Amino acid sequence: MPFLNLHLDSGIDIEPESLGLDINRTKQKRALNVLLSNVSKYGKSEILYSRRHEEALPEKLNPFGISNKTIYNVIDKLEEAGFVESITGNKYFTEKLDHIAYLSKFKATEKLLDFVDSLGLKVEEQEQSYIWHRQEGKHVPYLEDAYSLRIEKIMSEISDYLNQQTITCEGESLTPMHLTRRYVAYDNSGDLRFHGRAYDPYMSFPKEKRDKILINGKPTKSLDYSASVFSIMYEMLTGVSRKDVAKRFQPYEDLAIERDVVKTYLTIMLNTSQTGFKKAINNYYEKEATPEEVEHHNHALNHNGGIKGIQRMVKENNYQVSGFLGQGKQFGGHFSWIEANITHEVQHYGCIHSDIPILTVYDEFIFPEDNEDAVEELMFSVGLGDEYNHPYTELIKEHAEFIRQKELDKLRD
Repeated sequence: MPFLNLHLDSGIDIEPESLGLDINRTKQKRALNVLLSNVSKYGKSEILYSRRHEEALPEKLNPFGISNKTIYNVIDKLEEAGFVESITGNKYFTEKLDHIAYLSKFKATEKLLDFVDSLGLKVEEQEQSYIWHRQEGKHVPYLEDAYSLRIEKIMSEISDYLNQQTITCEGESLTPMHLTRRYVAYDNSGDLRFHGRAYDPYMSFPKEKRDKILINGKPTKSLDYSASVFSIMYEMLTGVSRKDVAKRFQPYEDLAIERDVVKTYLTIMLNTSQTGFKKAINNYYEKEATPEEVEHHNHALNHNGGIKGIQRMVKENNYQVSGFLGQGKQFGGHFSWIEANITHEVQHYGCIHSDIPILTVYDEFIFPEDNEDAVEELMFSVGLGDEYNHPYTELIKEHAEFIRQKELDKLRD
């Protein structure tokens, strides 16, 4: 299921009157051209788009400067005339673009397919970017450097490679894909150093549905990293490889508390400040947790001295990396950045150098089941080049190492 491709152009002027549409504005005519070019390229596929009221995307992501409002106004006119069928997305999830399955979507009717076919369009596609950089819901400029060039290169190559494969789920094609990395700006530096995972609609499928993905007709299998982000932290400070961290340190285990509670506390500690931790925990268990998670948490609260007691136990069990915890969202966002960099370099090496089609969902890899041994080897052997060296990584590492040494001194005393 493709996203609306704003880089497509038919190369001709398409008069709205030929479709019986009352469209006079230049931007709406341009939007119609883009929409019909998408229908020409993607045919009967459902096409995702956003009805959010926001500024138009920057030129790299939207070369014709068309706003969401202009696009959906034209889609609405096409629907009224019987040219498309449209489903409006859920408002709450449309505001959170990570939840792509809830975006709005439209599909051309046979009437429009016949019209587009009669035009004999030769659709041209302008070069696309693979980087989003957002601050408080708005796209902001970013530094173009060796890192950003590397990201553009590998994500373009991964997308092109996967689009040459046959990837389906329950009979529906999952291609074409345009795997854009989504970064968050926590400051005004323009530096790409927070978050940066790629997103595609299949990533929002529940696991039981993802298990039904076929690649080139073959069943798939998945692998992920144990305690992914925390294994990076442990490797950084202790020198123990990510592959062996789970055997040596067990970040989520070794406590008389359910694993999901420990994982939640660690994740929230990594992404909030000390003062905001209690509020974040309460918010998670009131609004986001499953009933089973709430039950596990209530049991832990009753037997371990409440939120403070659980927090203390979890932190003491992970004293080696405690210096990374409670420092605010920038620390957590940077570790998500490191995780995403590793994940997509592994994906790139597998696709381009090993000819293994690999999909990702956060730190999970999905691939044809007969490639399991090869993918597992790549997960722990592919590294990061010099483009990924960042002074912020060293800064937070020095801070955490200082705290770690203090904790080790306490243990010796």
